[in-house]
Amino acid sequence: MNAAEREKLAAILGMLGSEFPGERAAAGLAATRFLKDRKLQWQDVLNGTPFRAAPPPPPPPPSRPPPPDFGTPFVGKDGLWHIGGAVLRQTEKAWLFTTGDGDECWLPKSQCVWSPGVNDMAVPEWLAREKDLIV
Repeated sequence: MNAAEREKLAAILGMLGSEFPGERAAAGLAATRFLKDRKLQWQDVLNGTPFRAAPPPPPPPPSRPPPPDFGTPFVGKDGLWHIGGAVLRQTEKAWLFTTGDGDECWLPKSQCVWSPGVNDMAVPEWLAREKDLIV
């Protein structure tokens, strides 16, 4: 039992000596509640059984790492929009592309150029707008 809990119980038990029956009854109820909240019985207190500490809170859920920052899309010298992101999957004819914000879209290989070393997808403006990759 920590010092604060001992003081609180002592104050409650001190009210049992009140000359007013209502205060004595309230003190008895408060003492019983005090024990119940801590999952103790009077025998535990009288035998000096230490108060059980509350179980530690559960660990926080694992946090997802923030999405990678692939930078701001820009128009390159080639006239294509260069959009940072990652290819999640590919087929013979398309890439499943993400910009890291949780959105994914399929981009046709015949219209785009993927540069994996720099995580850059070059996309014509019409397609970038159609897929909501640029505003």
